[in-house]
Amino acid sequence: MSGRLIATGLALLLGLQVGVASAQTYPAKPVRLVVPFGGGGAGVDVVARGTAQALSDVWNQPVIVDNRPGASGIIAADLVAKSVADGYVLLFAEAPLLSVHPLVFPKLPYDPIKDFAPISSLAFIKQGLAVSTTLPVKNVREFLEYAKTKSGMLNYGSYGTASGPHLAMELFKRNTGVEILHVPYKSPAAVVTDLMSGVLHSVIMGSSGNLVGASAQGRVRLLAVEGPRRSEVFPEVPTFEEAGLPGIRAPVWFGIVAPAGTPRPIVDKISRDLIRITGTAVFREKVIGAGREPGGSTPEAFATLIRDTTALWAPIVKAANITLE
Repeated sequence: MSGRLIATGLALLLGLQVGVASAQTYPAKPVRLVVPFGGGGAGVDVVARGTAQALSDVWNQPVIVDNRPGASGIIAADLVAKSVADGYVLLFAEAPLLSVHPLVFPKLPYDPIKDFAPISSLAFIKQGLAVSTTLPVKNVREFLEYAKTKSGMLNYGSYGTASGPHLAMELFKRNTGVEILHVPYKSPAAVVTDLMSGVLHSVIMGSSGNLVGASAQGRVRLLAVEGPRRSEVFPEVPTFEEAGLPGIRAPVWFGIVAPAGTPRPIVDKISRDLIRITGTAVFREKVIGAGREPGGSTPEAFATLIRDTTALWAPIVKAANITLE
C-alpha cells in the first residue's frame, strides 16, 4: 500500500474520530435555526418554533429562531449555505426552497443539493382542492363537469407564482384537461377571504389548515386532498384517488438541513432527536393544530424526498413555462 493511500486512510479515520467526539458533546453552545419567513403565528412559524423549543428541551441548550424573510427564502438559504459546517447553524427548509427554486430561478447563489446536508423532515401539508360555496358542486366529479362547461371562465387562487398551490393546480389541470385561470395573491389569508366571498371559484390550498375555519363555517367546500391517505386535519375529506382522480401527488414538506460538510455523526444525532420529537404527542398536537402533519426521517430518506419533489415538478414547470427573476 502506498504512503499516499495510508495517509488518506489515516486522515479519514481521524476525521471520523473527531466527528464522533464532536457529536458526543454536541451541542456545547446555542444553536441557531434560520427560518426563511417572518415570525408572527403562521402555521410555518408554529412548526419552526415548536421544533426549536423541543430541541432546546432535549439538548439543554438554547435553539434560537432567526427569522430571515426575503427573496423567496433565498437570503436565509444562502446565509446557511455559507455558514461554518459544525451543526450550530441550521436551516428550516420548505419544499419550494430546495426542490422548486432550482427549476424556476435562472441563477441561485447556492446549490440546493451540493451546499446542504439533509437531516430530517419535520412536517407535511396535504394540499386540498377547495371551492367557493357559490359553485353548484359538491365533489370532484361535479367540479370537473362544471369546469368543462365553463372552460376558461373559472379562476383559481394561489399565494404566488411557483408556490405549492400554483404547481398543484397546474398538475390538476394537466391531468384533467380543464382550463382555469390562475390568480396569484400575496398571502394565503387573502386567498381564503376571496374564496369565501366567491371572487375566487377554486383553490388548491398549500396548507389545508388555512381552510379549517372557513370550512367549519360552511363558507368553502373542501372536495379532496392529495396523497395516498386522508389528512389528519380533515379526516372526513376523501383523497383525490378516492374521489376518482388518481395521480394527484403534490407534497409540501418542511425539514432541517445543515451546511454541506457538517460531520456525519452530528447530522445523525440531530436526525435521531428530530425523529423522536416528531413522534411525541405534544409535537403532533401542535403541528396538526397548525394544519400540518408531523413526520421525521433519516438523512437518506429526506435527501430522496428533496430529489423526488424536484423530479415531480420539473415537467410541470416546463410545460407551464413558470419562471421567476
